[in-house]
Amino acid sequence: MKTSNRVGIRTCSDYSPFGVELDGRTVSLEGYRFGFNTQEKTDEIAGKGNHTTAMYWEYDSRLGRRWNVDPVVKSHESSYTTFANNPILFVDPSGSDTTFFQADGSYDKEAKKGFEQAKKDLDQMVQKQAEKIEKIKSKGIRKEWSEGKLESKLKLDIVRLNNLNKLKEDFDFILDANTPLITYSSDGSKTNGELGLAEVQYNMNTGEVISATVYLKTVSSSVIIHENRHTRQNQLRTKLEQEVEAFEYARIFDPLHVASYINAAKAALYPMGNAPESFGITEMVKWLYEIQ
Repeated sequence: MKTSNRVGIRTCSDYSPFGVELDGRTVSLEGYRFGFNTQEKTDEIAGKGNHTTAMYWEYDSRLGRRWNVDPVVKSHESSYTTFANNPILFVDPSGSDTTFFQADGSYDKEAKKGFEQAKKDLDQMVQKQAEKIEKIKSKGIRKEWSEGKLESKLKLDIVRLNNLNKLKEDFDFILDANTPLITYSSDGSKTNGELGLAEVQYNMNTGEVISATVYLKTVSSSVIIHENRHTRQNQLRTKLEQEVEAFEYARIFDPLHVASYINAAKAALYPMGNAPESFGITEMVKWLYEIQ
């Protein structure tokens, strides 16, 4: 007997812009939990199809508003606003805050694309490094390496993975709904000639970050990782300390990019090619930002 290869439809819905199911235009099997914006339906609260639950909000599709106050304060819109009041253009499957809305309410697609690409690139690097470590461990088991030999073989790779996870922690922090508002913009005119610039507002009593705006002249993964670090640094650290750390983070991701800065500084300060072997990020930052 021939097995049918027909596909069964579990649900089919037409919605109003903010997510109300249209009468007579919704077919859904019993037990199917998801609806508008891929969020889970909670029909017990406000009737069938009128309320959804996501990671960061409870959402009423009839009002087009979240029930809970957005933990990230944006001066240009209500704390209950969803989709920047434009559900035709924007989606928000998790209910998390986006960092790409500008002060005028516009949405910077280029900055978002660059940020997501940087995160994707880093996630792939973390995964590959973790897989490499597991392969070495498996080889060690097959060849019956001693504990000391296995530890020696893994040492540099574990350091590499730990360093990559430091970069990942910055992304996780920035994307957390409870993080102070951090806005990304591809408006390169604000970078003062640099590839990226982070303008950070601090709590003057504690030195902690209140909010930040990152301007990107070049929307590249290395620059984004550099600026990500600035959005988390305490104001009490010196300019030199902040920039050295940001370049060190960028070097973990793209050593050649940072090496180009170091080589440029060497060429400017030592045109005869007699730069000391110890010349590195710290010396480059002092030259680049004219720090004594």
